[in-house]
Amino acid sequence: MKKGSNKIIILLIILIAHSSQMLSQIKTDTIDIGKNRDIIIISYPEKSKVSNTYYEEGFFRDITCIEDTALVGIHFGGMAYFDLVMGSQEINISSEYVIANDFRQTRGFYYLNGEKKYFREDNIYKYYIDLYYTNVPEDKILFYESLLNSIKYLVNQNE
Repeated sequence: MKKGSNKIIILLIILIAHSSQMLSQIKTDTIDIGKNRDIIIISYPEKSKVSNTYYEEGFFRDITCIEDTALVGIHFGGMAYFDLVMGSQEINISSEYVIANDFRQTRGFYYLNGEKKYFREDNIYKYYIDLYYTNVPEDKILFYESLLNSIKYLVNQNE
């Protein structure tokens, strides 16, 4: 009985150390968007490459996470009604729901080079914002879910 409890304690210590290591490697960024100067606050892995693409009506901010090649993205602008993640590849949708034509969330997976990869796309039509992750390995889904769930959108009350 003692060996079993020792294994559980060691496993818990490893999980806590791994979780705290992941949390300590998080970067937070503030993005001004739109004419009203609304703000998005996003967290993402520190070891990432950020690229911005601007077009007439908005921008894309793609954050490529170096350690696992996942992509976290924010899109603001008039193209918010297009599917960003679901390009030409064959995908399997796990869940999809719409709330009052203001918000849509789609989750699913696809296979890339024989490896199962996961994605999520949130469309917030009222504010012309898309939030998404893609190319996420199975063992990192909860981490990227928590990143998308923690994104804050602050509406400027002064204008």
